[in-house]
Amino acid sequence: MTDGTKPSAPAVEARDISLRRGGRTIVAGVTFAVNPGDLYLLHGPNGSGKTTLLRALAGFSRPACGSLKRAVGRTILLGYADAVKAAFTAKENIDFWGALYGAAPATVERAISQLRIFPFLNQRTGTLSSGQRRRLALCRVVISRRPIWLLDEPTAGMDAASVAAAVDLIAGHCRSGGSAVVATHEALPFAGARTITLADAA
Repeated sequence: MTDGTKPSAPAVEARDISLRRGGRTIVAGVTFAVNPGDLYLLHGPNGSGKTTLLRALAGFSRPACGSLKRAVGRTILLGYADAVKAAFTAKENIDFWGALYGAAPATVERAISQLRIFPFLNQRTGTLSSGQRRRLALCRVVISRRPIWLLDEPTAGMDAASVAAAVDLIAGHCRSGGSAVVATHEALPFAGARTITLADAA
């Protein structure tokens, strides 16, 4: 029995899309839909188009064929580059993002706590390890308050404790009604995640 209401449409939906890069097709025939609560793991070898697909979902490119519905203003992309200002301290980067996204202080504090930023909060970003920079970059995603996270190797360079914290963060976001598409080479322990596997186009 239903209440008669029509189910809402997916926020992001790809139907048989193909993507090209450098004049050649690297992603072909991909179909999936991202609804609230969904968590997708995007697997494939280097060059298979994982980053290209994430960028298309974020609106930075168009498919060569097929249809792609995007959630304008509701996605945030964490690329493989950390996109942090090396001359700023971690706190200065975070303060900048807080102002940019109009985040409440409680949201900023929660991001700092969840990603264990306190030990290097006042350290210049250019001196941080790769794993620390990755944790800092994930802070931007949390602070943005966007419901759809597009994450390219979000745990790259992290130690085991930091990977566990990042996994808990992403899983919690999806449990609370957000969604995520995560490109990764790692066997991240997400329960109930769906998998999209891209083949090497070479």
